[in-house]
Amino acid sequence: MSTSLRSNWIASPMFMLEIPWLTCTLKVGVEHGISPTMDHYACIVDLLGRAGHLDKTEAYINNMPFEPSALVWQTLLGACKIHGNTEMSKRVVGHLLELEP
Repeated sequence: MSTSLRSNWIASPMFMLEIPWLTCTLKVGVEHGISPTMDHYACIVDLLGRAGHLDKTEAYINNMPFEPSALVWQTLLGACKIHGNTEMSKRVVGHLLELEP
């Protein structure tokens, strides 16, 4: 997945048409017969966040089929830092404090 990010594949219109951002991990399960784990979701969060799709990343986390781990929120926090989104950073820190007081 990191190779895809470096080649800007995630930012291309083709990526968005072929694999909608919200169903990426579901496609993995259907095509390869595996159930997506927290690690799969964390990878998608990392890719979307690094590409600057912070609102989509937050929505993706909020729609995960299980409670996001601290690692997932930390990944989004890192993306907020990279892209200078302090408002979202405050929300993310709130989630982290709930998980790890």
